[in-house]
Amino acid sequence: YAGEHIVTPGKEVRKGRVGSSVWDITTDPPVFTYERVLPGGGGATETVPYPPNFANAALLLFCLSALPQPKQLAALVRVTNILQPGGSLLFRDYGLHDDAQLNLVKTAVEQKGRVLGDATYVKSDGTICHYFELEEVRALFTRAGFEVVELEYVRRQYANREDKTKRRRCWIHGKFRVAGKTAEKKVEKVEKVEKVEKVEKVEKVEKVEKVEKAEKVEEKGKEEVKKKKKGGCSIA
Repeated sequence: YAGEHIVTPGKEVRKGRVGSSVWDITTDPPVFTYERVLPGGGGATETVPYPPNFANAALLLFCLSALPQPKQLAALVRVTNILQPGGSLLFRDYGLHDDAQLNLVKTAVEQKGRVLGDATYVKSDGTICHYFELEEVRALFTRAGFEVVELEYVRRQYANREDKTKRRRCWIHGKFRVAGKTAEKKVEKVEKVEKVEKVEKVEKVEKVEKVEKAEKVEEKGKEEVKKKKKGGCSIA
């Protein structure tokens, strides 16, 4: 919504130079278009769709952290697929142990159901917030088809002069480039891989549960044998 108002053509922005589209990156992208001036000098224009892989750069600011972890990789692949070969992605998001996360941890202790997973929480307004580690981000972007150009923590401390409180913020800054000549990875393939990984995890859990159950039955049988031996008697 805010982006619509920032880049909507107006007095400060020449019409046809800047446009905007709303895109939920957990879904397939819309058809991006631009106005092309028709030859003839009359000023007439036509709406033309951009070709695939048309974008030079993409910007993700505090975006991935608001997505459930199972959807983050597929969302990144969708962004990869609109970038040109060698295109750049600039990234800024929440880092682990940010002050905001520590406050959410306190809230999660007081109110059950606020923790969705490792470093993932539900905020008071119902939105999701995940706090990343560097290696987690590196692995995520590499799987999505990017090369890492820059990746680091950004740490800042802010002081409130009135109440003398301090806030320690931790963000992750990254610059990535589309690896290879084309973005060949498809969202469908990524989603299939994720489904396979989920099935494998479930199967592993089931195997562990079966082994534990068998061990308990075996242990119970041994205890019963011991009890029978203790309760029995021998006749000479």
